[in-house]
Amino acid sequence: MIAAKSLYFVFLALLGSHALIFLFQIHDVQNASAAPPPQAVVPRRNTLRQQRERQQQRRQQHRKVRQPPRLPIPDHVVYQACPDKNEALAILHSANGGTFLHGDEVTCHSLPSWKNVTSLYGKGPYIIGTETCQAYRDMLAKRNAKPNLQIAGTYNTGTNYMSHMMRLNINRTLGEPQINKKDALEYSELPWGKHGPLKHRGQSLMDPELEYVNTDTILPVVMVRDPYRWLASMCKESYFVTWNRTRQHCPLVAPPSLATTTDMPEGAFTGVYHCANEKQNLGDVFPSLPHFWSDFYRQYWEDSKPRLFVRHEDLVFHAEEVIRQVAACAGMALRSNDLEYFVQASKRHGQATNLMAVLQKYGHEEGRYDGMTQADLKFAEHYFDSEILQAFHYGHAPEGYVAPEHPDPIPQPDHAFVLKNQRKCQNYTVMYPNWSPESD
Repeated sequence: MIAAKSLYFVFLALLGSHALIFLFQIHDVQNASAAPPPQAVVPRRNTLRQQRERQQQRRQQHRKVRQPPRLPIPDHVVYQACPDKNEALAILHSANGGTFLHGDEVTCHSLPSWKNVTSLYGKGPYIIGTETCQAYRDMLAKRNAKPNLQIAGTYNTGTNYMSHMMRLNINRTLGEPQINKKDALEYSELPWGKHGPLKHRGQSLMDPELEYVNTDTILPVVMVRDPYRWLASMCKESYFVTWNRTRQHCPLVAPPSLATTTDMPEGAFTGVYHCANEKQNLGDVFPSLPHFWSDFYRQYWEDSKPRLFVRHEDLVFHAEEVIRQVAACAGMALRSNDLEYFVQASKRHGQATNLMAVLQKYGHEEGRYDGMTQADLKFAEHYFDSEILQAFHYGHAPEGYVAPEHPDPIPQPDHAFVLKNQRKCQNYTVMYPNWSPESD
């Protein structure tokens, strides 16, 4: 009797378990019929492509400055705080998207007055070469070619900043497309190099992708900078230029033999080596930095083909007029009626500065002759190209200015050391036949 009851309970347990399994199967079938079809598995390559697109978007957002929204401050409030800084504040106002910076973000006393700016650089921009613009546009029409604006200039003259400003404001679709895909800057593609001398046009090639560029359709925009400010920047970052100098004595324009004499002897120089094209081992030797600066711009100055000269200081204080004239010269349109500023550091190499620092620096005379001795000032005034300096309203040290004395002795020229440290080029051309590095 007990065994029969046990079997009866086992039978009921088995029957119940089968019933539960049947009910669960019915439930799964109903859910499967109501569920949406399974989604397709995203291939791995699509995920990687999306990642690359997001990375590119982040890089573009990093290049294009995005200022946080701010409430505009009434004009009279700001101008009352800095009555003699209206023009400098207006530049910051435009660069900030039409909104004034708050008082704690800008120190009025560090900004230049417009009187200081005009005393240093004149009342307006000095753009030289506009008389060749019509000939350039006529040549393009005759050849049925598109304009090709490219930037030139020595190191530390604002070539990268100009490239950013042109990229942001000039409609590139009306000109030649970008050729060198590896170059992030669209206006730095001179076949002979933006820092290379004009004599290398048609001879030197900085990138094989530029081999088939028609150099006749290029309109070089040659960037010029105050030569004395340029000397100080070369001390911070000289790139492919080497000369005998030390940390204590830079720029060391004049040779030590001039430190104790009032004469200006011919043939006494420091020696400057410029590797213009490392890939093709093309370089030049100059007697001094003023010779190097003057020779670079003299080649473009005397060129018979169309070209524009733009001062870096005008791109800072008269940016809108400069960009409009450059675009009009090439027959290109602007992207918008409102100028867009690039206010970040314009380059990721060397010693970069942003717009605020540039306004503070270039609007004052202070610091213009840093590191120079009295002999350096005299030497620079003698050997900088006076015609080019006068054309761009660049002056020398004011009369009566006395450079501070250096406590350390000035090093003697050591050309063997300079040549030993020239790792870039092997072939150099002496630019001044009456002088050689061994003569000092």
